[in-house]
Amino acid sequence: MGGEQTNDRKRPSPTRPAWALDGASGPARTRPERNWTSSSAIVTAAVSGIAVVVAALIAAFIAFLANAQSQRAASVQLKIAEQGQFTDRYNAAITNLGSRSRGSGSAGSMHFSA
Repeated sequence: MGGEQTNDRKRPSPTRPAWALDGASGPARTRPERNWTSSSAIVTAAVSGIAVVVAALIAAFIAFLANAQSQRAASVQLKIAEQGQFTDRYNAAITNLGSRSRGSGSAGSMHFSA
């Protein structure tokens, strides 16, 4: 037994890696410590990003409502202007009918005689 060396190491199991066996060198079995400062920075950035997106959506919604309201106001003003123009033209036509005499022959006027 003088020159023989004994191998105390176990042979690796086919289902477990060599470093998982007792006495083998390899990574430790403990869970690594978390770096919470980088995780909290990620959470803070995500929350601030979400806040920016929500603020942008609210601003877009308010702009949409303001635009819709101004379009309704412009539509009402247009209808009032159309009614006023119609009334003005109707009144001018009535005035022209009453001011003309039958005998005056102006260009563009039509005379009907029975």
